[in-house]
Amino acid sequence: MRAELTAKAKEYKRQEIYADKVTAINDLAADGFSIEDIAQQENVTLKRIKDYRKENNKSELSQPAVIKQAFDEFTIQDQAVTAGIEVGNGTVWVQPSNYRPTKTLSLAAATPKITQILRQEKATALALKEAKKLAAGIKTPADINKQPVRFQSLGEVNRQTTLLTEKERGLAFSQQAANNGVVAIASETEMGATLLVGDRIKTEEQSPLSDVQRAQTAAIIRDNLGQDQLQDYLDYLRLVYKVEINDANIANAQGR
Repeated sequence: MRAELTAKAKEYKRQEIYADKVTAINDLAADGFSIEDIAQQENVTLKRIKDYRKENNKSELSQPAVIKQAFDEFTIQDQAVTAGIEVGNGTVWVQPSNYRPTKTLSLAAATPKITQILRQEKATALALKEAKKLAAGIKTPADINKQPVRFQSLGEVNRQTTLLTEKERGLAFSQQAANNGVVAIASETEMGATLLVGDRIKTEEQSPLSDVQRAQTAAIIRDNLGQDQLQDYLDYLRLVYKVEINDANIANAQGR
């Protein structure tokens, strides 16, 4: 198990170094350093995001935890760097600048925006009405080609497909089609309306495990339990003793 123990020790060291880096950056942020100074001193990537919004945020940092920290009252007032925020497999720090609070628009400034919203709502309502009308006339595969619109064939799709939005995936699997028939479902979307047509939903049942597969599964479970116990023991050793990797001995052992 030498190679595995070595890999675990290196991963532990990597996590330790990463935690030290996060702590160092948090200390600099608490001391009032700017995000530019921190990025330069700690050699981390700095990126600027323009028009970063509290509502309808579609940037790469649209996570609620990041938005909450970025728009914190004291953070905005001091234009300070936030503490580290865990995002996915990494950590980010945010420093707001040029903050502009929402304000009441004059009638002249608000009129174009309101007009655009009303037009979009009206267009969406008309599109949904037309989509529902088309859906009502589609009962069989032959009805599809009779419609005045052209449909896009997506082929066979499953619940994990990226060809549909999350809402469309929910719609696609919400109703079962009749035998030898299709089901047509219309729904409102952000840009108008969508019309989905599908045949019967097929479900696949998982076959029971064979004796060999059960034995293999049991072996995997036992191995995982052993790995967990080994990890606990390694953590205990690190707390009691200083663990050092002798690369020379490892190289000699691998050479034998």
